[in-house]
Amino acid sequence: MKKINKYIIYTLSTVLLLGISSCTKFDDLVNPNEMTVDTFWLNESDAIKGTNAVYASLQRNGTYKKWFWFLTDASSDEGMSTSPWTDLSNVSKFTYVDYNFVVLYETFQDHYRGIFRANQVLTNVPGISMDETLKNRLLGETKFIRALLYYNLVNLWGNVPLATETAVRPNELSGYSQEGIPAIWELIEADLAFAVENLPKTYDDANLGRVTWGAAKALLGKAYMQQHKWAEAEVVFEEVINSGLYDLVPNYRDNFTHYNENNVESIFEVQFSDEFENTSDQDGSATSSLACYRSIFLSPAGWTDIEASSGALNFFQSVADPRTNASFIYENDTETYYGVSYAQLQLGARAGSQWFRKFSREYYVTQDEEKIWDSPINLRIIRLADVLLLYAEALEHNGKNAEAEAQITRVRDRVGAGPSPFVGNVSLAKAIEYERILELCGESVRWFDLRRLGYFENATGDNSVATLKSTDPEFNFFNVETNGYVPIPTKEIDTNSGVEQNAGW
Repeated sequence: MKKINKYIIYTLSTVLLLGISSCTKFDDLVNPNEMTVDTFWLNESDAIKGTNAVYASLQRNGTYKKWFWFLTDASSDEGMSTSPWTDLSNVSKFTYVDYNFVVLYETFQDHYRGIFRANQVLTNVPGISMDETLKNRLLGETKFIRALLYYNLVNLWGNVPLATETAVRPNELSGYSQEGIPAIWELIEADLAFAVENLPKTYDDANLGRVTWGAAKALLGKAYMQQHKWAEAEVVFEEVINSGLYDLVPNYRDNFTHYNENNVESIFEVQFSDEFENTSDQDGSATSSLACYRSIFLSPAGWTDIEASSGALNFFQSVADPRTNASFIYENDTETYYGVSYAQLQLGARAGSQWFRKFSREYYVTQDEEKIWDSPINLRIIRLADVLLLYAEALEHNGKNAEAEAQITRVRDRVGAGPSPFVGNVSLAKAIEYERILELCGESVRWFDLRRLGYFENATGDNSVATLKSTDPEFNFFNVETNGYVPIPTKEIDTNSGVEQNAGW
């Protein structure tokens, strides 16, 4: 499908995006040719451009472009790191010498940069004279993205500063204090409720990739799940599933390549492009790349900074799951990667290891070409299979086991997996958890699952850190006192008296 939104996002000046004042220090003169916040928000075109800039925040290093997988995939029991960059490999071992380390700081900063842009739109667009339906749609898109950014923040950091006004700038949260985790969830729910009411169910090709009604509903269901609001989650997931808008694509791998993006299974994805290949990796510059850097970090032909854990691969192989080859690059005789066999890959000391295959460029570039940073593959943030299995989890909690099992069957039937090897042999809740691993491994959802399922709160027991240690030795470094929350950057603590460091750090 045609992907338009990849190219609409760099339409605003640095002044608008960063919120820097245009007033000079020379006799208080103002450059009449320079755009300012005060002179920009005038018409419908400005409202559209401002909203597009909010989408651009999802393509930054600290959101979905560069570091997100270190705090999710690598840190979960599905991934690991043996990066020679010690500070980087320590992220997956829950060890931070410097709380301002780039992965932490840029992720924290860029999420708030996106929130700042969203807050500009939400403050200024309501006063613009324009078509009201379009206005509310743009506000709905913006509120979805703000909710998504806070969803990541509250799951990774917990009690973060709650900024809802334009006064806050990307690097300046002074004056915004921690209001408590419930207040963050309340804002997320309110933003998504507005989005649900004001977003269309589909777009024309010129607007493909924008946030839809289904995306807002699905993220609202995810927010309910993280709060254990099982009944509310069941209702919204059922509406998405029964809407007729989404279906499982016949070919499982179509969810992870750039050939089949924005397909019928995709509910929301971040748009990327390699059109400006080999340009700057400095966000916000005139030559910024619009590509994703996941592939080179997670690739055996790239920098090998993140690997799939042997425990994850062993789990797939123990049940001979047909999604194994689509999920992993690993030692086998049936697949080729970067045009060669596994044995021919230039792996050096990492021979015998395994990597995530999803969103990798191995299916269309050579080993040498993988050294290029830029990947055009969209990241699917929410897809129908994820929703179906979360729906099953909600149904199980609500005592509707037969309906829950039907969702598992639907997901397995798509890949020809046959009956679940877990249903009837373990608790249904555990069977659903296992199915989510098999279906979604390497898609940055396991960390959120571990939080929801209580692993981070318990040292011992079934769902506990002890269980994770048994398959992922990196969890030997995990401190239960942190509850799985990463440290707030020291720069933020030093400049904002209203913020306290997370427990255990």
